[in-house]
Amino acid sequence: MYRILKPKKYAIIQIPHPADSFFKERSFWYKDVDQDATYFERGALIRRKLRTTGGEWLLVARRHFPLADYFLALTSAGFIVKCLLEPVPSRQTLRRWPTLSREARFPSSVIFICQRDGRQASRRGKYG
Repeated sequence: MYRILKPKKYAIIQIPHPADSFFKERSFWYKDVDQDATYFERGALIRRKLRTTGGEWLLVARRHFPLADYFLALTSAGFIVKCLLEPVPSRQTLRRWPTLSREARFPSSVIFICQRDGRQASRRGKYG
């Protein structure tokens, strides 16, 4: 992403919150299939079933990394992290989808707003 993004332009990256699977209160919208990992276990496979708005279940998978690893990966690639957000459903959304009440109390995703700093793309660190 860094290589193809023009200098001073932005990348918006949204990921599942790395801590989401570790909260005791479970979400109506997903069920973890794998629960053996710890928060600091890098690269652990996390499979979960996601519920669609139609009520169907989809099996998805990702590799787990602590939040700091994502930050390090982005900054090592040359990005400047301008903002980190943990979105919360609005009151209007909660009225329409009351089953999101858990997501109003615990973060389910993280958004990084990053800017390319203008350095050469070849100046990359460990994660570049």
